[in-house]
Amino acid sequence: MEKITSQNRIKVDILDDEQELLDSLQDYLSDTFEVTCYDKPENLLKNYEERAQADVVVCDIRMPKMNGHEIVKKLRQKYQDLPIIMISGFAEKPDVIKALNSHVDAFIEKPFSLGDLEEYLIDQYSLKQRHENMKHQLELQKHINTCYKKLLELSGFRHEKTRYFDYNDYKEADLILDILEKLEKDAAKTDKQP
Repeated sequence: MEKITSQNRIKVDILDDEQELLDSLQDYLSDTFEVTCYDKPENLLKNYEERAQADVVVCDIRMPKMNGHEIVKKLRQKYQDLPIIMISGFAEKPDVIKALNSHVDAFIEKPFSLGDLEEYLIDQYSLKQRHENMKHQLELQKHINTCYKKLLELSGFRHEKTRYFDYNDYKEADLILDILEKLEKDAAKTDKQP
């Protein structure tokens, strides 16, 4: 995993109706993470109308007006890959099962240690990064395969045993080879990341 610095701090949004808990989490986590706290679900959801604002969301289950399950459902409609950690001090088995079925990435029962929450945040962020890297590698591989097919077509291997190239074929082949070289370098860089 890459080292967290002030330039690449993990952005964490925390939603809970207990202001004291929000204050403690803000104080403790702000040394390592970029933390934004919300005490009203509608404020968090408003900030997510256009785009995901954080790398990880921490959300309480039981809150007035709208519960955590409803919030997760709304966030999942637009942001399937956004890591969400659900927390609750009143969790009963059905709540935990419902949370996990609504595709939260982790469930933590209150009271929890701040160090444990910090580990969960880092783990969820790392998993998200690996998932994004894998998606990127798949896209690169598709593009490389498309370029190789095009090279084969240009070289005549696909349709004819022999084929004479004209000048434009060579220019196009050189361009495709340049693109392949850049894509393979990009894929190699991505492979080295966690």
